[in-house]
Amino acid sequence: MELEPEIRINTKNIETNPIFAIPLEKQTNQNRETYLNEMNINSSFNTSGISTTSGGRLSKSEIICISDYNARAGTVHINMHIGPIESNIENYNTVPVTALHDSGCSKTIMSYDLYKKLIPLGVAEIYQDPRYQAVRMASKEVQRIKGVTDITIHFQGENGCTKSYLLNVIVHEGLAQDFFLGRDFTGSEAKAFETNEHIYLTYDHECYLDSINTNVKNHKLCKVPLLSIREAPITISNNKAVVIPPQSPIVITCHVTKKQNNGIPLQPKGQNTFEVSQICQPRIKTPDALYTFANPSTIDITIFNDTPEEYYLDANTEIAQISMESKGRMS
Repeated sequence: MELEPEIRINTKNIETNPIFAIPLEKQTNQNRETYLNEMNINSSFNTSGISTTSGGRLSKSEIICISDYNARAGTVHINMHIGPIESNIENYNTVPVTALHDSGCSKTIMSYDLYKKLIPLGVAEIYQDPRYQAVRMASKEVQRIKGVTDITIHFQGENGCTKSYLLNVIVHEGLAQDFFLGRDFTGSEAKAFETNEHIYLTYDHECYLDSINTNVKNHKLCKVPLLSIREAPITISNNKAVVIPPQSPIVITCHVTKKQNNGIPLQPKGQNTFEVSQICQPRIKTPDALYTFANPSTIDITIFNDTPEEYYLDANTEIAQISMESKGRMS
């Protein structure tokens, strides 16, 4: 029987002076040795007045919020590799990851399962940082984290440029996705700029003197594609039979059609915003607009009969496909 890798959790409070978005190539040997020595010294934080006893009340620290990414019409991901501090893609001591890019988290979070995959590669121990003790899930539940660790993240641009950065991340059990890239990286100096299709990563910022039109052709920037993963459209049907007068609009009340693989994946409290992405019936139209609903059994949309005759729709006719819009993100 295959034994599960030993999980190494350092229960000491460590002051690592974590390095955010510092390229490996730009670190001198002295800087790298200093960084690694600080991690090995395990010097404690000044914990006066801070209680971190397991199972006890959480001390005053930042609670990282995980936004309700499942409720958004589209989420953006990014491909990268992660590994131990000394890892290198060419040495095959990294793990490929598709990370949630627009996570809404202020700090990067990785799953405990993903961390265990890095143990045979020599990843740094999990340790306790009093500044980060818990995460708030989309359900509003506050959960205590495993701890934090230090890794290197590697990006391979489609323009042939590669960049690697050290990053301090939270390790948490029970995540629906393996890696949530936070604003501690996407808001750092590692990002030169971002378009709808790519994020451009840098080691220096002379490029800020040039326009974006110039910089998109700059091969010193790592041009990493952003992957848009959209939820399947939701089909809705009318609640009652209706007659639409010729050349006239009418508001029709609909419900989520009951059929396999159709439904709203998550129903946050309050108003849900959506748009009609496609009309399923011929010769009728809908204006471009954003709609809201609070109950998936009463979804109102406007339909326009673009014919010179009355238009009849039986009850439970599939009327349209809708796409959910983003909810406001947590910080």
